[in-house]
Amino acid sequence: MPDEALFIDLSALKFLVTVEDVLVSGPDHCTSLSPGDAAWYDDDRAVNIKVIQLIQGRGSMAWRSDEDAELGRQIGTLRHVCCTPVPTPDGSAPHFDGAHELWWPTRSAFQEGIAKAPRAWVDLIRRPVDAITLLVQAKRK
Repeated sequence: MPDEALFIDLSALKFLVTVEDVLVSGPDHCTSLSPGDAAWYDDDRAVNIKVIQLIQGRGSMAWRSDEDAELGRQIGTLRHVCCTPVPTPDGSAPHFDGAHELWWPTRSAFQEGIAKAPRAWVDLIRRPVDAITLLVQAKRK
């Protein structure tokens, strides 16, 4: 903590505490999957690829749709979560309206999923008018 000010602008730091609405949790076993994908579970993978989208629409729920789970399946996500903010302890408005989290087991699975269903990707990822979208590689030790 003493050196945080050397690499973090604490005055600009924004927090988001959410409740998860899990749309997809694990592979669709009705499709043909590799043995690794068939056994996929986010808690037991050392590395996975995740798109995190922080929604800044200020009050609009237009970033969510009843089609989200299907769109996520079309692009090969093995976990898809929509996150809704909880009230802040001090009563101030949350910094974000919510978040999408989309998970793939590997970078190549992410690339293949987007290539397989580019329209589903566009429909899902571009719906929020104002968002910060990150593509991250998550690692666990």
